Amino acid sequence: MADYSVAGGDAFAAFVKKSEEEEAKANAKASGKGSSFTYETQQWVGLVQGQAHILRLVGNPPESLTPGFKAGPYDAHEIFFETIKDDNGDRMQLRLPCHAEDINDEHIMWRIINKVKEVDWVEDPANPGKKKRIPKHEKTLVYDKITHGGFNPADPKEADSYKYSKGWSGQQVVIMNVIDREDNWCAEHKHTKLLSKKVTVKDGVAYPTVGVPSYGFLSTLKKLVKVYNSWENYDIQVVKTGQMNNPYEVKNATYYKEVGVPEIDQSKLECISLNKGLTDEEKAYERYDIAKFYSPTSYKNLKERLGKTIQEVDSTFGTHFYTELVGLAEKEEKERAEKAAEEEAAAANAAPTEGATITESVAQTTTAAVTETVKQAEPAATTQPAASTIPTRGTVNATSGLAPNKIAALKGWIKLTDAQKAQIKDVILDENGVVTNVIYTDDAATQCKCNDCGMPSPQDFASCPICGADFE
Repeated sequence: MADYSVAGGDAFAAFVKKSEEEEAKANAKASGKGSSFTYETQQWVGLVQGQAHILRLVGNPPESLTPGFKAGPYDAHEIFFETIKDDNGDRMQLRLPCHAEDINDEHIMWRIINKVKEVDWVEDPANPGKKKRIPKHEKTLVYDKITHGGFNPADPKEADSYKYSKGWSGQQVVIMNVIDREDNWCAEHKHTKLLSKKVTVKDGVAYPTVGVPSYGFLSTLKKLVKVYNSWENYDIQVVKTGQMNNPYEVKNATYYKEVGVPEIDQSKLECISLNKGLTDEEKAYERYDIAKFYSPTSYKNLKERLGKTIQEVDSTFGTHFYTELVGLAEKEEKERAEKAAEEEAAAANAAPTEGATITESVAQTTTAAVTETVKQAEPAATTQPAASTIPTRGTVNATSGLAPNKIAALKGWIKLTDAQKAQIKDVILDENGVVTNVIYTDDAATQCKCNDCGMPSPQDFASCPICGADFE
């Protein structure tokens, strides 16, 4: 079983201390005193503005806020996340790590972004004697591309994306494993969910926002942890307020229920657990490997999908970022190959010795035992509600022959007919479980690109199998 051990009070004390330091920095910056410079389909629980939700957070705080404590793969993680357009006009998820403590250790993408977004301080005509900052490179093409994610403001389908995109910088979000107390999914599947700012359901398909914005949420959790310590010891009530300065309200629901404080939503008292800590059953729940699913975008993908724009940056500013990126991608691939070779060698060394004999009856008994073990490991088939995602364990799909993780990566799968599903020969995923290509059978109709995600599909399909968009 995976190790879900929590580092304990020291990690949470470090979380409180670091959060307070970050708050102080933010306040100083605001006052002008500071410096400025899918392998499987996850089940998400979304927050609804103005509505209380009861849940239990599990795992340690994010490593970005616990100096000296190495986060495990199942602990909370902070990343900068945004959906942007790549060099070919296709949508991609851009995931960047948090900023380094030392500017010299910054990730190459942050150094590129910082270069493009350099500012000048000029006299403010509206406030004599005061200065304001203006983008130094605002008139360059790469500035617009990087600050607006490559979306086209003249395209009606992309106008909103252009307007609201945070560009390559993305939004700082925290991704956490949680136990949802408001339904039985976690208990039935012996698995946690992931927490989302919002889950939108369209035509029976769930579209979660990745994580919860760190601003306002982690600082509120810090105040809670400062008083009650580890968040694994109590249920919390979360309310998304919609207020800019106080976006989230979080209360210790277990304690408030126990002492009868009326500030908890009284209609949800039955959802709240009074257990001080996780039960043995909850400790054994399988958790999402957040470090794997939401690791920073690989250097290889950055080179292949954003390399042309980075070369444009170099051409505009006389920098050499692309050459550096090529070197980082080569080093990354070498390390990945070495790791794969080590794992292959370890597996070979662990294999049974050749020449060992076994009687037919023993072989049959062993095979039966293994089969029964696999059956027990597989969750029972259940009817999922419309917002639920497709489970990934089990055999390949009978209609298409696709593995479950490949089906799960197709957001529009549920909209396809059986005949259309059978036309999908294979789905190619990158190391992060993102669809990079779909291979169709020879008898499939001529393919056309989807206007939303840019991926091809037969022109007689009514919906895009990759992103789920409906064709007009």
